[in-house]
Amino acid sequence: MNTPCRQVRERGFTIIELLVVIVVIGIMATVTVVAYNGVQQKARDTAVLSDVDAVVSEATRYSVNNNGVYGSALTWYSPNGVNANINMTPSSGNIIDVVASDTAYCVRIYNPASSQYKTLVTAVKKGSTTTACTTINASVAAGGIGNNFAPTWAIQPVTGNPNLMSITMSSDGTKRSALGGGSSANYVYTTTDSGVTWTQRSVMPSGVVSILNSSSDGTKLFVYSNERAANYASGNSGVSWSAQPSVGTGNQVLMSAASSADGTRLVASFTLSSTNAVYTSVNSGASWTLRDLGPDMFLCDRVVSSADGLKLAATCLLGDFSKSALYTSVNGGVSWVERTGLPLSSNQNGMHMSADGTKIAVAMSMGKIWVSSDSGATWTQRTNSVARDWNNMSGSSDASTLAATVANGYIYTSKDFGVTWVESTSAGSRSWDSIAVSADGTKYTATSYGVVYAAQQ
Repeated sequence: MNTPCRQVRERGFTIIELLVVIVVIGIMATVTVVAYNGVQQKARDTAVLSDVDAVVSEATRYSVNNNGVYGSALTWYSPNGVNANINMTPSSGNIIDVVASDTAYCVRIYNPASSQYKTLVTAVKKGSTTTACTTINASVAAGGIGNNFAPTWAIQPVTGNPNLMSITMSSDGTKRSALGGGSSANYVYTTTDSGVTWTQRSVMPSGVVSILNSSSDGTKLFVYSNERAANYASGNSGVSWSAQPSVGTGNQVLMSAASSADGTRLVASFTLSSTNAVYTSVNSGASWTLRDLGPDMFLCDRVVSSADGLKLAATCLLGDFSKSALYTSVNGGVSWVERTGLPLSSNQNGMHMSADGTKIAVAMSMGKIWVSSDSGATWTQRTNSVARDWNNMSGSSDASTLAATVANGYIYTSKDFGVTWVESTSAGSRSWDSIAVSADGTKYTATSYGVVYAAQQ
């Protein structure tokens, strides 16, 4: 007997069932990812907090090792590289912004992948005091508005208490040279450790030298007599000196001198000139050439040079006293251009030029400072509340930092090419003779009544 075959059909998943399973798996995956991301974000939050504490610890250590001073050596925006004074590496993704003055600091840290501290606005902040981060702004690099701190000044003892006048500083601030005056005339005092120790250098047995300048590395020094009696040069930071040819003729009086970064190109300006009043040298002062600025130049009281010595600027007065003018040169003084748009007074009390020669700042009477960012083609007046005569000026290599002294008054500094100025009250109100600034704008030195003062940001 034949038995019929029974066909059995196996039942599969319906489309609806498959969709339900897929949705459930998706939900579970989402929950897992969210939970994982939450864990990751919390880990990043913890890393931000941990990094803040690590930076604060490093800032405290640095201060203890530097006589209680914090200073700009702690300033750090981590995406720009490491800071040798802060011995820590940011956790992955963390962005650190440290801004410090001599007396305070603020640390800001954030991580774009964090759950709470994603931006500079929501960054974790911790300062040297509870109010430090309300008074210290985030750096411009980090997206903040930056700060313009006044440096803290202190007397820098020099062995023997000499009477020191003109002062120079190497680009890194470590080598400094000061020219003696009065009883210390004919001596130069030098230091190679930022002014901790000084050495007296004998320049000449007789005669009086009154102007000092140096190469950017501080090894080549030049001293000049304002009455052309004697000029001397040193190629070894003042250890030994050699006599140089006198500059100028007749009754000319030397007013100012400047040097290229390597000390090979020199420029000097004079008063009481019957023709022109600027001389240049291309061989470290071994020989000089009179340069023709224009007709009837009687006095050029200030002259500055770019790092290569090719770009020069000089402020001069016509022989009939009818006009003051600023002249610039781009070929080492071979030819000059008179710059208009700068209402000069009869006496310019300070001038600074950036290393590339594009930025020029001129300090004048009644608190006026004029700046140019195009080598003198156009000028902008910077306002300062101090309506007194400026006495001297120096600045950083990019000219963003400027330092100027007020006659019988305080030192003022600017970190934004003269837009805003702050008074260094710690320097006191006194008559300032000379001032110098390191290339990065963080170290300062100045002389007043023959005493050396120093500051660092």
